[in-house]
Amino acid sequence: MNHQLIAVAQSDYEGGGKAVIVGVATHPEYQGMGYGRACLEALVDQLLDAQMTLYLQYDSPTAGKLYESMGFKPFDRVYYVINDIIGDDL
Repeated sequence: MNHQLIAVAQSDYEGGGKAVIVGVATHPEYQGMGYGRACLEALVDQLLDAQMTLYLQYDSPTAGKLYESMGFKPFDRVYYVINDIIGDDL
């Protein structure tokens, strides 16, 4: 917009009929306006046209809502720890 990049969506590790979506970002001033979704939809369409199975990982609940609204379904959960002692509450 006005020669400024405001939103992106990127994939990587493409091969063997699979691709990982590794980045979706929107400039803070333009978040919530649909630009990130539009970039992601264009990327997803391109990868699906190439017969790819798509994967992604996210930390943000807001991002999770976007991905699920586009048809992504959770199949695994990743936990992050700050030390090597894992408690029983995981």
